[in-house]
Amino acid sequence: TSQLSGPAQAAAREAAPGPARPASARVLLVGDSVMLGASDALRATFGAGAVIDARVGRRFRDGIEVAVAHLRRLPAGTPVVVHLGNNYFVRPGEVDELMRRVPAGHPVLLVTVRVPLDWQDSVNTILRGAPARYRQATLVDWYAASGERGLLVDGAHTNDRGSRLYARVLADAVADASTDSDTSEGGT
Repeated sequence: TSQLSGPAQAAAREAAPGPARPASARVLLVGDSVMLGASDALRATFGAGAVIDARVGRRFRDGIEVAVAHLRRLPAGTPVVVHLGNNYFVRPGEVDELMRRVPAGHPVLLVTVRVPLDWQDSVNTILRGAPARYRQATLVDWYAASGERGLLVDGAHTNDRGSRLYARVLADAVADASTDSDTSEGGT
């Protein structure tokens, strides 16, 4: 785990060679227009095994059904990346519902938001609290990683450089979560 934070961590991640990834990583990514805008970089990073379901304007509560529907068709243990909250406030009960409905054994990676709107800090606070309440939840701090100038076109959506960083941040988090779940199986 790196000790760098914010822009320094983002720059280091972009410059560093990424870990070797399988040609077709199994992962479910559910998001909104931020993820949609970075979908080419995500496909290039994760390969054909990635299921990317991103839609303009999607809110957290709508993403719950999307994630659950996909998980019915994906193998046990498939990591679930959820990057929602850019379009409106997230209620703690919505995170609780997601975590209740995702079957055990699926790592859930909750991605913080960077959006210049009133709800950004509230959403991030709620997401940051989830790993303390749910063993299978991991926080991916996109807010911290995306603080450097020159990554976003409007304060939320990525440019090409930001999309590559976004994909790398998510891929590193998925790799870490997969390793953590592999080493913790059988534990309490």
